[in-house]
Amino acid sequence: MSESKLSDWIQIIASLGVVLGLLLITLEIRETNRVTLSEGSRHVSGRWADLSKSGYESDIYDLLTKSVENPEELSLAEILKLDAYFTSLVQTFDMWMSAYELGTARFDGAATLEESVNFYFGSKFGRAWFNENRYWIRPSIAEIIEAELDTRSTWDVPEYVERIKSEL
Repeated sequence: MSESKLSDWIQIIASLGVVLGLLLITLEIRETNRVTLSEGSRHVSGRWADLSKSGYESDIYDLLTKSVENPEELSLAEILKLDAYFTSLVQTFDMWMSAYELGTARFDGAATLEESVNFYFGSKFGRAWFNENRYWIRPSIAEIIEAELDTRSTWDVPEYVERIKSEL
């Protein structure tokens, strides 16, 4: 075999090696992206679970109810608890929407936020809290909250609660 033929074969084999190497890198990147997406979604779910658990382990749902039914009777301590809970709630939505924008969460939190606005922010207290804290809330989140509040004049029992009660 002549030197030029040997050189041609070496170039062909080297080219195949480069192509196979690029394919392997592509597969590794895809696998890394899948793992990142899974971890991001698990992190968002964990944050929601922590927020829900904090509600179950405290009197936050009683305070939310009181903030709807008798907001003027809330004590300073109760207002501070609600403030901390609402702040965590907004930060969780912010983290969720950021993760989605970065491609590390499977679905956008905007739809869930829209469904939750009336429950959390639709009362007199919730509206007052939002108006007082709007300045630090991410604009895209604040716009969703504002748009949903503009469509409702009063707090309503969430639809899923009504559906559950209707089946009892």
